[in-house]
Amino acid sequence: MNQRVADFCQRYFTDRRGSNCKKWDLSQELFGAPDLLGMWIADMEFKVPEAVQKVLHERVDHGVFGYSYPCPEYYQAYIKWQQERAGVEIEPDWVRFSPGVVSSFYWLVQILTQSGQGVMIMTPVYPPFHGAVKDTGRKLVDYQLQLRNNRYEIDFDALEKQIVAEEVKLLIHCSPHNPTGRLWSLEELEQLLAICRRHQVYLISDEIHQDFVAAGNHFVSALDDRLSVYRDLVIVLNSPSKTFNLAGLLNSHVVIPDEKLGQAYDRGVAPYHQASHSLMGLLATQAAYESGSQWLEGLNATVDYNDDYLRRTLLA
Repeated sequence: MNQRVADFCQRYFTDRRGSNCKKWDLSQELFGAPDLLGMWIADMEFKVPEAVQKVLHERVDHGVFGYSYPCPEYYQAYIKWQQERAGVEIEPDWVRFSPGVVSSFYWLVQILTQSGQGVMIMTPVYPPFHGAVKDTGRKLVDYQLQLRNNRYEIDFDALEKQIVAEEVKLLIHCSPHNPTGRLWSLEELEQLLAICRRHQVYLISDEIHQDFVAAGNHFVSALDDRLSVYRDLVIVLNSPSKTFNLAGLLNSHVVIPDEKLGQAYDRGVAPYHQASHSLMGLLATQAAYESGSQWLEGLNATVDYNDDYLRRTLLA
């Protein structure tokens, strides 16, 4: 283990057993054994950056947890993070909020499609993609990614034929892809969006894992400026929850660059979402985006080390 990884783990690792942690403390209830490795959910054993802890402690000391809202500094921090980490220019009025990306799936499926209409997912994929379609009474259209030379790929001809045959109205895309780890290239995204354009298909891009990119690789967002001609079709979902281990604070983003699509979303979401913002989620997110870069570098170095260790161990 290199010194950077050792220092990060020594500083931030914590044992979460006995803390009402879903990952560890429900092992017996969910899987019938109490001592399993908690590798079934995207959750970490690392404390959040000190700046996040500090701002939350300060609010606890303040002692009031009433209704709140995202301040201008929040948007500045979020927009700067997206500029520097994803190369994406976001306007504040593109941004809506939800408790989490999964909630956003469910809302958007109901807003953008009608009962019985086709919604495509690309499997294997995170289980709530399935649920957001089936639980809302839509037709699940399962396009299966092709495994070629140990790499998952899209057969665009087959995908387009399936979109036409099943009369797909919405495609829920995962980028980076969970669980295959694929980073979709600009060319792949352009091909996918061109198909959506030809057949009037909306695309939801779940980009919650955008900050987990192995050394030497590059993430391309569906909001990349080079794809701007497709923005009337695109909604991007992202959140600090995976990056900074903040899932319990219930704060995520729904980014809609097209004004008409944004208005349609606002009208459609009104019956589902009237709750106030998560005060602690807003505070933690702003602090993480303002001061969490060094922490994230240490985390990604640790993930890279663990990936290398696992490969060497399994292939030995």
